[in-house]
Amino acid sequence: MLEIGKFNHLKVKRATRHGAYLADEQGNEVLLPVKFVSETLRLEDLITVFIYTDSEDRVTATTQMPIAQRDEFACLKVKDITTHGAFLDWGLDKDLFAPFKEQLDRMRKGESYLVYIYLDEKTNRLAASSKIKKFLDNKKIEIEKGEKVKLLVWNKTDLGMNVIINNRYAGLIFKDDLHTTIKTGDKVTGYITVSYTHL
Repeated sequence: MLEIGKFNHLKVKRATRHGAYLADEQGNEVLLPVKFVSETLRLEDLITVFIYTDSEDRVTATTQMPIAQRDEFACLKVKDITTHGAFLDWGLDKDLFAPFKEQLDRMRKGESYLVYIYLDEKTNRLAASSKIKKFLDNKKIEIEKGEKVKLLVWNKTDLGMNVIINNRYAGLIFKDDLHTTIKTGDKVTGYITVSYTHL
């Protein structure tokens, strides 16, 4: 099954003037546009590509690597503002759309925001939301004290820095535990020191 918004490992099945058609194990095909087809690519080769929908809503493959995939958090910069929302730079030719209804605060061009990348079920398009809290899950915490974790810095508070733990939980680094300067969007490694509840 082709997964939109994810890296897919696919096999080259056929070539056309438009590019190479790649297929998954079930035979589902997707086009890798000619500008992304390398001279060394051959039929039956396995290739890792990112799947998204292009400006005409066609499912398309690219060898470009986005900053983050679907169901992940990332700090992205606003490239443009339109009457419907903001377009964010996430490393692909096609920018990522953040509709106004999914913006916690109205985004501004040139500024960077922590967002969650999701697949809009109504449009089947990838989109971004800065309403971070609704995508975090602290109801069933599956990490323990002393465990090494991956942290994405969220924002500053009076107590320290809010962080996202393992792309899933909300957490906090207390001021006294901050031994280096960090900012929103930084990715660091940490250790769970105390139990916590959702923010």
